[in-house]
Amino acid sequence: MSENLNPNTQQFPSQTSSNNNSHKSIKSIESEDSQKNTQIKAQSNQIYEKQNEGNLCKSNKKILAEIDSNLIEKISNEQQNTKQKQNDEIQMPEKIMTNEQKLQGMLQDKQLRQSITQKLISQGYDEKQPTLNITVKQINNDLNKNQENLELDQDDLKEVLNRYGNIISIKTQSSDNKTQVVFQELFSAFLAFQNIKNIDFSELNIKLEPEFCKKPQEIANDPQNITKNCAQQLKYLQQNINAPQDKQILPVLFQQNKAQEQVNHCNFFLQNSNNNSQNIPQINNNFFAQQPNEQWRQANNNNNNTTNISTNNNNQGIKYTCRYDIQIPNDKGFQVARKIIGGKGQNMKDIIDNCWSKAGYKYNTSKNDIVKLRLRGQGSGYKEGPENQESNEPLHLCVSSKYFDTYQIACQQFDSLLLKIYKEYAQFCQNKGKNFEMIGLKKNESTNGKVGNFNTNNGQVFNNQNTTKYGI
Repeated sequence: MSENLNPNTQQFPSQTSSNNNSHKSIKSIESEDSQKNTQIKAQSNQIYEKQNEGNLCKSNKKILAEIDSNLIEKISNEQQNTKQKQNDEIQMPEKIMTNEQKLQGMLQDKQLRQSITQKLISQGYDEKQPTLNITVKQINNDLNKNQENLELDQDDLKEVLNRYGNIISIKTQSSDNKTQVVFQELFSAFLAFQNIKNIDFSELNIKLEPEFCKKPQEIANDPQNITKNCAQQLKYLQQNINAPQDKQILPVLFQQNKAQEQVNHCNFFLQNSNNNSQNIPQINNNFFAQQPNEQWRQANNNNNNTTNISTNNNNQGIKYTCRYDIQIPNDKGFQVARKIIGGKGQNMKDIIDNCWSKAGYKYNTSKNDIVKLRLRGQGSGYKEGPENQESNEPLHLCVSSKYFDTYQIACQQFDSLLLKIYKEYAQFCQNKGKNFEMIGLKKNESTNGKVGNFNTNNGQVFNNQNTTKYGI
């Protein structure tokens, strides 16, 4: 029984194994299919991802290209803006810098000074006595054929050239209209030469021709051009007394050797001082207030050997000068310099106009050369010299002229103006409760020329009008 069963039993497992194998076969097929599907899906995903990646790359490339384009444009614009700003920064100083500022910049550039000096020395220029010979010549010889010889005024020329550096000496030789200027430094002479070599004065039909000398040549200095009190003889500007200098108002003034002038009342006095000292008229406080003809008449009565002097010709190169010490500090509360000059220089213009209308018109000269008014010193706002600074002298005004009558008119006009200002200052101090010392006009008059020079009062207050005091 058991044996019969055994085969059955054995067969049963065989069938079971077959079934199992079939089941396994189905599972393996399913597994393979699943694997294939997975592989297909994976491949599909890979293909999809690659496609998407390609699209994304294309999209990103496009975006990046746009970004790059915008960035390049932005950078280009920024570079252009930066370049423009740099150009503006370079150009701006050229637009706003004055000639004076440029000159000061060159004077302070030690490397430039050393380089140019060495080059000039190598070319044979004298370092010890750097010299310019400046000649005045007519631009057009067909014009003004009767024009008299013109010579540079030493005082004004010195003030103009001082901006380039210190000057050792100035000499003028009338025979060939030549002025010799010796500078302290070679670099200063070079700058002066470069700046004045192309200057001309078309209204006067003249031009300046400077010569930069390698070796200085001695020239005879005419006595009428010996400069006295150079600190007082400062340059006159046409419209604004403190205006900046430029070619149009360069204050190089000219003297006419044979211009029709009124003779100096001191001419006779000085001309005869060596011949007959006993007959010299005494100079007193009222000497300048007297008529010159009266002085000459009195002197002639005492000296029969006196040379007869014409009142219409002044061949002595004489210049009259009066220095007024202002005696009031120029502060914000009371701007005395502005009160003296007037708005836009009107007070100075008025004085010159009066001198011209009352006497100056009859002389063979220009209106601007009839009288010179110069406000200088501390608080004047006028900067001078190579350091471009105000003078350390107290505030003062100088009146000067080659014509005695116009000189007198200018002094009288300024006397009145200054006394008026003193009254205003007294009232100002009273209103502010400030102590105020009495002030009178303090002025020093002098003259110079061929016959020499003298001072009338050594700076003392004089004349009845001048001694009037104003105070609290």
